Amino acid sequence: MRTTFNWLSVIILFTFSAFYQRVSAQLPTISTDENEVWYYIENGHNANNMITNNDGRFCGLITSNGENVSADIDVLAPTNERGAQRWKLVAVPGENGFYYLINQNGEYFYRASEVAFSDVRANYASAIATGDSAKYELLPQAGSQYYIIHRKGGEADEKLCGLNGGNSWTFDESTGAVNAVNGNGLHNSPRAWRFVPIEEIDGFYPDISAQNTTPEDIVNWYFIRSLDPEANDAPYITLKEDGSGFELQAPSIDIETQLFGFISNGKKTAAANTGGHLTHIVSKADQTKYLNPTMSGVAYDWYLEHVVAPKISSDIQGTIRTDRHMDFLIASGTDIATQAKNNDNNGNNATIDTYNSKYNWIFETVENRIVTVSAGANITIVTTSPALTNNEADVPYDNSITITYTVDAGYAPIVTVDDSPVAIGTLISTDGSGNKTYEVVIPHITDDVSISIQVGNTVPVTVNATHVTIQSPSLDENNQYASPATSVIVFKLEEGYANPEITTGNTNYTLSDPVGGVYSLTLSGVSEPTTVTITASIKTYTVTVNASAGIELIYPANGNTVTLNHGENADIQFKLTGKYHSPRAIDYDNTLFPLVPGVDGVYTIPQTAVISNRTIAIGAFAAKQIPVYADTWVRGGTANENVNHAQDTIIRVEYSTYNPPTFLNRSYLQFDATSLVGNVYDNVTLHLTVAGLEKATGTNLEKDLYIEIRTVPEELPAIADMTWYANNESTDPLGEAITDPVQISPSLVVAGSILQIDIPGDYILRHLDSPILLQINGESQSANDGWISFFSREAVSLVAVPTLVFKGGNDSALDEITDEDTVISEKYYTLQGIEVNTPVKGEIYILKKIYASAKTSVAKVLIR
Repeated sequence: MRTTFNWLSVIILFTFSAFYQRVSAQLPTISTDENEVWYYIENGHNANNMITNNDGRFCGLITSNGENVSADIDVLAPTNERGAQRWKLVAVPGENGFYYLINQNGEYFYRASEVAFSDVRANYASAIATGDSAKYELLPQAGSQYYIIHRKGGEADEKLCGLNGGNSWTFDESTGAVNAVNGNGLHNSPRAWRFVPIEEIDGFYPDISAQNTTPEDIVNWYFIRSLDPEANDAPYITLKEDGSGFELQAPSIDIETQLFGFISNGKKTAAANTGGHLTHIVSKADQTKYLNPTMSGVAYDWYLEHVVAPKISSDIQGTIRTDRHMDFLIASGTDIATQAKNNDNNGNNATIDTYNSKYNWIFETVENRIVTVSAGANITIVTTSPALTNNEADVPYDNSITITYTVDAGYAPIVTVDDSPVAIGTLISTDGSGNKTYEVVIPHITDDVSISIQVGNTVPVTVNATHVTIQSPSLDENNQYASPATSVIVFKLEEGYANPEITTGNTNYTLSDPVGGVYSLTLSGVSEPTTVTITASIKTYTVTVNASAGIELIYPANGNTVTLNHGENADIQFKLTGKYHSPRAIDYDNTLFPLVPGVDGVYTIPQTAVISNRTIAIGAFAAKQIPVYADTWVRGGTANENVNHAQDTIIRVEYSTYNPPTFLNRSYLQFDATSLVGNVYDNVTLHLTVAGLEKATGTNLEKDLYIEIRTVPEELPAIADMTWYANNESTDPLGEAITDPVQISPSLVVAGSILQIDIPGDYILRHLDSPILLQINGESQSANDGWISFFSREAVSLVAVPTLVFKGGNDSALDEITDEDTVISEKYYTLQGIEVNTPVKGEIYILKKIYASAKTSVAKVLIR
């Protein structure tokens, strides 16, 4: 049983049509303390880069974003958040013709010239306000339902304007001519506004659940019907039989494949018309499947808008868009697709007589189910919700009915739904005569059902439950209840327990699978006193520790796993071996765990109240690998841009598109290589792992972004204190270049690849005894832009952390050479690392000696 159209909404809409004929010549109703009348205030601009023939209008609503925050023109908010979008008109005392606009949150709409917003056009905010900044006069536009809204104190030709040109949904006080009313009664102007009774909007849109609502908690489900005339025989969006996607079908026998729920996914605040309230559309039949542009079932953000269709009175129709300014969900034969809007009309099939279009949809409610409730002797129905009329209740699809009933003393109730026993409910009270009152909830009514409450034979049942909470029926102080021959025990396991086991005497039982963690235990054949025992086992979890070279696990000592009971604590412990240093632990939630050595160099990673399987990775750096210990990136062009030191997972380099450039992003790295003082190495390489990059744009695409390593000027502040504004850095290169430019081409360098940049050994060796500061600077051979980001010290991988790698040479701590070792080869290098065959007297070189044991030594020497 189903409904294919909500005739009540048709009656309401035609009533609204007549209402608008009345209000076109007068103001909306003015609210008083005794009579508040609420409206959505809808913009009258029909451009939106989509409709050009004045045949309809996408409707943005004035929306508060909170006190002293810029308001905007948004799509409809979730059902429980619409107080910011509903406004009333209140007369300004003593000032005839001027009104306040106040929303249901108690916020005034006003000119906030004293509030600084990043977008200078966003000049209106919602807050409690007084003075002329919050007073408006409304100018009716003859022949239409629209009004011009003029602020008191504003210039005569400045009116409240809802901009969407230039990809901006915001407000302004705009000058210019007011466009004429067209033949369809629409006022084609961003300075025109319609006061829409909230019943019109709320009666059309589906219920949109609050953000983070799980599908199983959705109360109301809807059909989505296409208004494309070519889809008349198969207009309903339907989950395909194999669950692989969605299609259009005729009314379905399996109703749930055509039902959808709507869940808010918060508000997007991006620019270019993409901001607004986001909605997920989930299938009732398979609540892991969501409507999306590819129709593959993955959750996706949609924007729900409505369109005024004046050619069929004041009816409104819905659009479902991938973006507030982009593609639409459309009907395409018996299939579904997304498509950009045509500019020539309101889409295919729009004619002079109809506004129906493949771009437009209607949300239809499901017909209520009929629930019949009957009671036998010794049972009194106290109340039901929804209420009964002639023993029947109308229950919305998939909703519940709550029944409160009283059982006479000495009797036990039996509750059945279509002759199948269910739980008798929760004991509410027992009066002085022993009469007991229960409340039973029958959930998920999807068909017409018959509920019967009768009395049965009384047989004592004792329930022994360990780690179990009995939800129904209520037990007495002796863990007993009076059961009829057939009864149902509803219970839930305590947190951390699973696998319930049931034992009874000679009683038969059936244990259901849990629904939302709740089990149903049906007892049958109870003819004598019976004891039911319910037990459960505690859940266990495995903590796996993956340790790389240089890590000696202390706990777990044998193997790399430990098994813990639910909620149990444990301490993972390890020590470093050899010359490994700077350990890093990546915790189970893929975050870095802070490590501080304890007694005898033991590191501890506490695992507290474990309630899931988890994996921990531990690693350390070899002696000649020095990881960055501080880094940041600063961006030019914005004053007071804060440094993201120890917060972001990336550092970034960028070159602007402007010529001359107006900003540069540059990154700073700091290393501590004091452990290597006194040693000489063949070369030093900086390892950087690419996190993301974007190709340069413009005509010279072969001129990609270049980066180079430079020194850091001494006058700059410490990394932790850096901001662009405080540094007063210009776009000119800072410091001195110590490497040649390295070309970054997205065709050659992809995310995840490692750049190895050689650093002159003499520069690094001269700074081993102090923090080594390096700068990564962006350069370009033209005015093209491009950016690249690298993983920072917060990277959750050893290999991704910026690292100086020292190669070759003599590391006295690891590679001591004895007197018995003989030199078998000597090589000379300049301080720049270039090998020379014939050293010149009076010059300083790096002498590399190779011994018979294959060990090496490196030292600076003066040739005499």
